[in-house]
Amino acid sequence: MQYRVTMQFIILTILSIGLIPTIHAEDWQQWRGPNLNGTTKATNLPSQWDEKKNVLWSYDMPGYSSASPVVSNGRIFVNSNDAEEKMLLGMCFDLKTGDLLWSKPLSKVNKSVQRNDLASSSPVADDTMVYFTFASGELIALDHDGNEQWRRDLEKDFGPISMQFGYTSTPLLFKGRLYLPILRAQWVPRSKLNESTDKHSHVVALDAKTGDTVFRVHRPSDAVAESYDSYNCAVPMKFKGKDIIVVQGGDYTTGHDINTGKEIWRFADNPEKQHHWRLIPTPVICDDVVFCGQPRGARAYGFRPDPDKKMDLTTADWIFDERTTDVTTSVYHNKRLYIVNGVKKTLTCINPANGKVVWQGDLDGSARFWSSPVVADNKLYCVNEDSETVVVDISDGFKLLGHNQVEVARNKASLAIADNKLILRSGKRLYCIGQ
Repeated sequence: MQYRVTMQFIILTILSIGLIPTIHAEDWQQWRGPNLNGTTKATNLPSQWDEKKNVLWSYDMPGYSSASPVVSNGRIFVNSNDAEEKMLLGMCFDLKTGDLLWSKPLSKVNKSVQRNDLASSSPVADDTMVYFTFASGELIALDHDGNEQWRRDLEKDFGPISMQFGYTSTPLLFKGRLYLPILRAQWVPRSKLNESTDKHSHVVALDAKTGDTVFRVHRPSDAVAESYDSYNCAVPMKFKGKDIIVVQGGDYTTGHDINTGKEIWRFADNPEKQHHWRLIPTPVICDDVVFCGQPRGARAYGFRPDPDKKMDLTTADWIFDERTTDVTTSVYHNKRLYIVNGVKKTLTCINPANGKVVWQGDLDGSARFWSSPVVADNKLYCVNEDSETVVVDISDGFKLLGHNQVEVARNKASLAIADNKLILRSGKRLYCIGQ
C-alpha cells in the first residue's frame, strides 16, 4: 500500500510539473498578442540581459524586416527580405532550440518605398495555419510545415494598396476570418492635393480557411492627400453585446459589422483637415472606451461609441494633448492605458475611463521608439530603433528596471512573448530571451 501511494504521488507530481507551462504560457499568434492589446499572462520574464546573460539562442536573419514575430504551438513565424532584397520570405523557427524549420520565398520585391521595406506586415497564426502579408500585394496562407494552402493578390482583387511608405497593415484574425483595412488615397504616382480620392479605400474580410472573400466594403472619406493613408490594423470590440471591427484612418474611426462590413458608427478626428496626417498607431479598446490618437503626436482621446449621434473631438469623453504617440500603439493593462511617446521617450499611464494621468516617466535610451510596447509580469517592455529594450516595473507607479542591448542594429519590430520567453527581432538577428 505504501508503494502504491508513493507511486501515485510521484506520477501526480510529474503530471503537475508537466502542466506548469500549459497553465502559465500563452501563444502570441497576432501582432498585439493573445488579448489583442499588447498583454499576456506570462511570468518569470527577465528584466536584464546582454550578449552573455539570459539569451537562450539567436539566429542570423537573411535580411531586414520591420515585421514583428508571432508564436504558435512552439513555432516562431517571421517575415524577412532575402540578402539581396529581391525576394520576400516567410520563415519558421523552433521556439525552444532556435532551429530554422523552414524558409520559403513567397513573393518578389516588385516596388520600393521610402524609409521602409515590403516585409513590414507581421504574420498572423492560428493552431494550424500561418498567414503572411507583403506590401507587394501578396497574402499567402501556409500550414505550420510550410505547405501553401491558398494565396490572394490584394492589388488584383481590391485595387492598389501602395502608399507613400508602403502597405504595413497586419491582418486581424478573428473568429475564422482575416480582416484587412485598406485605407489609402488614390495617388500613385503622387497627385495634386485636390485630386486625391477615397476610390481604393476598403475594409475587407476573407475566410481564413479558404481565402474566399466574405465582404469588401467601400470606406468613405473626405480626407486630403496623405491624410487618407493608414498603416495600422483592425481591432475587435464588444459593442452592445455584439462583436464589431474597429478601424481608424482617413480622418475617421469607424465600427463595422463583422459579418457584412456595414458601418455602425463613425468618429471624426481631423476638423482642421490637415493634409499630411498619415496614421500609424492602431486603436486600443479599453472595455467600452475606444482610445485613438491624431497623427504626428497630436491629441489623443477616448470616446464611447454612440451610433445615434454625430461624434467628433467635441463629443469625446476626454482629450490628452501632452506627450502622445505618433507611431507606437499603446497598451491596455489592468484598467490602465500606457502611452509611449517615441520621440520624447516618455511613458504615460492614463486611466482610460476618465482620461486622467496617473503618472509619467522618462524612458531615456539611445534612440527613438518605433516599435510598440508590450506588458507581462507587471513589466512593460519597449524596443527602440537601436534594438535596445527598456524595461519598466509598472506594478506600483513608474520604476525603470534597465536598458538591455545585445547589438546595435536598426529596429522597428515589437517584442513577442510566449512560453515565458521574449522573442526579439532586431535588424540583424532573431533572439530568444528568458530566465
